[in-house]
Amino acid sequence: MREFKQFIHDSGLVDLPLVGRKFTCYNSNGTAISRLDRILLSEEWLLNWEDVTQWGLKRTISDHCAVILKNEKVDWGPKPFRLFDVWMEKPGFRELVEETWQLTKVQGWKGFCLKEKLKKLKNALKSWSHNYMEEVDKKIANAEQIIVDLDKKGEGQQLSKEEIEERREGFAELWKNTRIKNRMWQQKARRTWLWEGDANTAFYHKCFQNRKRRNEINSILVNGRQCEEVAVVKEEIAKHFQNLFTEEMWSRPKLENMSFEQISEAQNCFLIAPFTEEEIRAAVWDCDSSKAPGPDGLNFRFVKLFWGTIKKEIMEFIQEFHDTGRLVKGANESFVVLIPKVNDPEKIEEYRLISLIRVMYKILSKLLSNRLRKVLDGVIGDTQMAFIVGR
Repeated sequence: MREFKQFIHDSGLVDLPLVGRKFTCYNSNGTAISRLDRILLSEEWLLNWEDVTQWGLKRTISDHCAVILKNEKVDWGPKPFRLFDVWMEKPGFRELVEETWQLTKVQGWKGFCLKEKLKKLKNALKSWSHNYMEEVDKKIANAEQIIVDLDKKGEGQQLSKEEIEERREGFAELWKNTRIKNRMWQQKARRTWLWEGDANTAFYHKCFQNRKRRNEINSILVNGRQCEEVAVVKEEIAKHFQNLFTEEMWSRPKLENMSFEQISEAQNCFLIAPFTEEEIRAAVWDCDSSKAPGPDGLNFRFVKLFWGTIKKEIMEFIQEFHDTGRLVKGANESFVVLIPKVNDPEKIEEYRLISLIRVMYKILSKLLSNRLRKVLDGVIGDTQMAFIVGR
């Protein structure tokens, strides 16, 4: 099997995830099962058929299951906004952010003000990005046309110095704008281990498509029934996790007359002390700049770049939480993402749930965890190894 996988890799072929079942071949008594049947596709073919999926059908009298390709674009609803790092380098981007932030006036709780200002900023960036990417696409198309026209003309006659310079400028414009899209695909593919420019757009596009195919849900198996319709899949997933996280009333044992380690008065004062600007800034810089964003669409590279602009509202929000212990509604909203635990998952239980949260809630969580980390070692027993630094 190792040699076969190496052959697939060396040939530049792709074995798509199998939807509907895990295995395709069964011996007569059902004691041996394997996946012998598969459709191998070239990467170039997949660039033209991005929505294709590989399905295993029901087995009848044969030892093998039929395998087919489906080319169906599944509509899961509107795609959330996401800020790309390369946009921040565009001239005028900083002015747009600072102007939008200063002109947005909101009254109310500090947490509400911060959430609403981030929402207004997100809407402004969403509109700006649409126009910006249209501009990039037009520049790429114009540059390509200039190069094609001058190349054809150069085949029949000598180009003038002005035309040679125009073609050179066309190549420069094409390279500059293609690089913008290249870096966007790089971020989508989450290839953070690669240096900028180490691969072309097609490579990142392939990485993104492979990652997308591994993570997307085409169907789920519920009580032996295969569900493919988007509405049904959404309903079954929501029902599963509602049941999982809805706590039933249990009669819990009481822990009485037991002695537990306690923190000292000095540690207590440290935990409840107001947060300083240096502490908040350190928590922000501790956060990974490239992690996937939550509902606000912003990552921590943006927060760090515009810290001088937005830090006042962030600090006021943190101080308000410290004084009241209350969070404004929506501050802890998150995107729920399902990540496959196994190859070719069929059931909801074979997905791991993670939450992508807003930057404001991430900062608060980081602050609290940083403080707790400094006192946990003294109150948790020596036999507990997880989550304790140095153990």
